[in-house]
Amino acid sequence: MTIEHNLMTDPELHEPKGASIATAGEVYTADGLGSGAWTAPVSLFDPADILIEELLQATSVASSQQPSGTDTPLQIEMGAAQGTGADPVMVAVDGTITFNIAGTYRLDVSAHYGRTGGAGASFLMTRQLVNGVPNGNSLAARLDDADTLVPFSFESWFTAPAATELTFEVIRDSSGTDAGGLFQQTSSAGWAPAPSFSLTVSRLVK
Repeated sequence: MTIEHNLMTDPELHEPKGASIATAGEVYTADGLGSGAWTAPVSLFDPADILIEELLQATSVASSQQPSGTDTPLQIEMGAAQGTGADPVMVAVDGTITFNIAGTYRLDVSAHYGRTGGAGASFLMTRQLVNGVPNGNSLAARLDDADTLVPFSFESWFTAPAATELTFEVIRDSSGTDAGGLFQQTSSAGWAPAPSFSLTVSRLVK
């Protein structure tokens, strides 16, 4: 009795031709000419193909950055101005970051919420703005006591057209007491200070 190959069932089914000599993990790859070969699978993603270039590190040297009152945003500065219009990215002395060249950038932020006085709980929030428009979620912290320091950090990818401006703001929310902001922590042991705010900008090259 003749049985068509596509109608076979166990135990008549068999492995593809050449399976007995194929190496573990190999797959059969057709050559488009009616034949093929057993080869290692091709990865669609190879981490070695990714290249990230660090462009700048911006760090505030201020002992604190504190809003003037509740519900009054303060733009966060991050030290001296860096870069020019000829660079992929630059930062102004007021903390405005300008992406001069379109691309995909990585932002690494670290900062410290803190307070040194006041009674009751403080509610502090930080946000980022793209061309003056709030972008994404805010970060928040509740500080119940004076002399409190709470670190926070985040990493995000940001695709920016040329001439995009990015800024960060901190606010004392009026649902809490009028105290607190971003604070630097210094070391009596001679260690480098923990800044009130710092930012590293890198770019995805490929």
